Amino acid sequence: MLYDLHLKRKTEIEAINGMIASKGDMLGIDTPFNDKVVELVKEAEQNKTVNVFANLEKFNQILEGKN
Repeated sequence: MLYDLHLKRKTEIEAINGMIASKGDMLGIDTPFNDKVVELVKEAEQNKTVNVFANLEKFNQILEGKN
């Protein structure tokens, strides 16, 4: 996916991580970290950028229960 983002191409985030979210929904299992990864990659696709490690801070909200 990172290579695709570098080339400003659409990634396979839905086919890979989207499947995890779908299965989680079917089984009633929350997947907040995976969902955040999907959100960040889609954001990078839309903006035609590559995310930076500063985005790891966005996971702190999940850890603190603030989704």
